[in-house]
Formats: sequence, structure tokens, C-alpha cells
Amino acid sequence: MELNHLRYFYEVARRQSFTKASAALRVSQPSISRTIKQMEDTVGARLLDRTRRGGVSLTDTGKLFFQSCESIFQEVDNLKLTVQQRDAEVAGDLSIGASDNICNYLFPDVLEEFFARHPKVRVQLFNGSSGDIKGEILAGKSELGVFHTPPTEPAIEAEKIAFVEFAIVGSPANKELLKLSKRFEPERLAALPFVSCRTSDYSKPYPIRKMLKSIDITPTVHFESNSQETQKRMALKGLGYAILPRYMVADELRAKRLVEIRTPKRLGADIYLACKKNKTLSKPAQVFGAHLKAKLKDSMFP
Repeated sequence: MELNHLRYFYEVARRQSFTKASAALRVSQPSISRTIKQMEDTVGARLLDRTRRGGVSLTDTGKLFFQSCESIFQEVDNLKLTVQQRDAEVAGDLSIGASDNICNYLFPDVLEEFFARHPKVRVQLFNGSSGDIKGEILAGKSELGVFHTPPTEPAIEAEKIAFVEFAIVGSPANKELLKLSKRFEPERLAALPFVSCRTSDYSKPYPIRKMLKSIDITPTVHFESNSQETQKRMALKGLGYAILPRYMVADELRAKRLVEIRTPKRLGADIYLACKKNKTLSKPAQVFGAHLKAKLKDSMFP
């Protein structure tokens, strides 16, 4: 029985609601229900009873489980506090290279919390393509790299730390895109101008090209840029459609400044945390790497 599964049960029981637990955990309600059902099958006893008003109550066995969970998660909280106190005096320089969208849309929140805990760390942040970042790592200019393209260089080791969903977006002023936002037609989309990453920055098909291929689209490239922020600006101006991380365009979609073309397949790319192989990371790099992984896993990408 995994700690995460106990957390699902604990939150449902504590809040007396699957719906409230789902919102707090950022995990779908069906997933939580399946997990608790598996726990009950493993234990051989019901842990929760549903009430007529949509809430839940603990069975006698569930009450024993809940008491144990309270003790377990209190110890987990104590452990987190111990680690935070141990790392409180982390200090020194930390050099990081990261992709454009990660620098602009993920790192502000991540670094805000990191600096609050470790104010004595000084960060140098390099913004570039994955190829540029890998060059920085190999040259010893960046200790850590965070990007979307899986590295193939033998001197670099990397770990997948999150999956990011991407969206095809364009200006609602473009009547063709507006039609496609209501009904996906790959042939018509392929014929429209595409705002792309700069092909020359990649030796192999980059993630967005792979996404397009997965939905049978060979794009008509109209504009290329190595900056996804620039790609977004061009899409807002109506110069074509772009494929961007959903967190980059969430505000514009809500404000209807962009429209999304829904696809039959979920589009997205992994985020990799990379460093030079066999290199001992500095204390700031170790702590930041752990913080980044926890932040993406627990807060942004459950």
C-alpha cells in the first residue's frame, strides 16, 4: 500500500468528501475512488460509507486506518520540517539553463518559494534552446539544465520530472482558425500558416514537430523563432497558429484573446532536469533540483 494511496484516503476522510479531496489533491475523483476501492479490496473491509447527501463517513475499520494515517502524516510533516531546517543555511552560487517557456512561466513561482527558503543562494539563469543549454552544461557554465528535448549526449544525464500539456492556439480574428476551434480538420489546419520553433536549432525533429506528426499534420511554416514567447505574440497578432505549453496561454484562452484547436490526441512533452554526468552537484543545485521536482509534482502537474 503506497503512501500516496493513504494520502487519498486520509484527505477524503478528513474532508468527508470525495469532491473536496479531489480539488485539494488535484487528482480526478474517479482516480481517488478507484484507489480507495483497491485499498478496501486489499484490506478485505470497507473503509468509507457514502452518505445520501454526497458526503462520506468512516466505518469502524476506516476509523482505525484514519488514526494511523494521522500519525503517519504527522511524521511526514516532521520529516519535511527537519529537512527544511537542515537546508535553511544553503548558500552560494547556482547557475541554471532553462527553456524559454520554463524561464518565463514556471520559474517565477518556483524561484519565489525557493528564495523564501534559501535567501543566501544567488541564481544565474540562462535562457535558451535545449541545444544551447546542453552546451552550457558541457562547458561548465550551467550546473543544471531544464528543458523539453530528451538529451542524447553521453556526457549528460537527465531525469524526467514532469509532463506538460501543450495546446494549439491562434487568434479568434482568423475565421479559419475559429471554425477549426469548433471542429478539428487536420487537412485544413495543415494548410494554414504555422508559427514554429527555429528548425536550425535542432538536429532531430523537436517535440512540437512530433506532436504535429502524431495528429497527421505536416505544417505550412510561416514564421520561425527560437523564443516561444515570441511565437505566442505572433499568434496573438494573427500571423498563424502555434503550439505552446498550456500554462503559457491559460490567461489568453480565458480572456478569449486566443482560441484553442482541440485535437483527438493529448499533446504534450516531458520536462527534463539535466546535469553533467559524474559531476558532484553543489548544495544549492541539489536542494534546487529537489525543490523543483517536488513543486512540479505536488503543485503543478499532479
